[in-house]
Amino acid sequence: MGSRKSEISEATKRVVDFFKGYHKSHGKRPTFREAMRALGLSSASVIHFHVKRAERLGIEIPGESAFAIDIDIRALSACINALNQCTKEGLKANLTYLVNRYSSEGVCVENGGKG
Repeated sequence: MGSRKSEISEATKRVVDFFKGYHKSHGKRPTFREAMRALGLSSASVIHFHVKRAERLGIEIPGESAFAIDIDIRALSACINALNQCTKEGLKANLTYLVNRYSSEGVCVENGGKG
C-alpha cells in the first residue's frame, strides 16, 4: 500500500489546488460556493467532501475555514438582535450571556474580558 498522500483522487487534488491558488492570490480561503462555481461543480457539499477528505489525508489547505467566519457572523447577528431587544437594566445580563455562549475561550465580562 502506498503513502496516504498518494491516495488522493484527481477530483480532491483539483479542489486542493484551487484552494491553494485562491489563497495565494487573495490571501484567504474561498467559500465553498465560490469554489463550487469556479470548478463547475453541482453543489457546495461536493467541495466540503473533498476538503474534508484532503484534511483526513493530512493535506494542509491554507487559510481559515469559511465555516468559522459564518459562525462569527451568526454570533454578531445574535448580539445585535439582543441589543435591539434589551432594556438598560438587562443589558449587562444579555451581553454576559452572549459572550459566554459564543466565546470559545470562556471570556468573562466580570473581570474585564480576561478568562
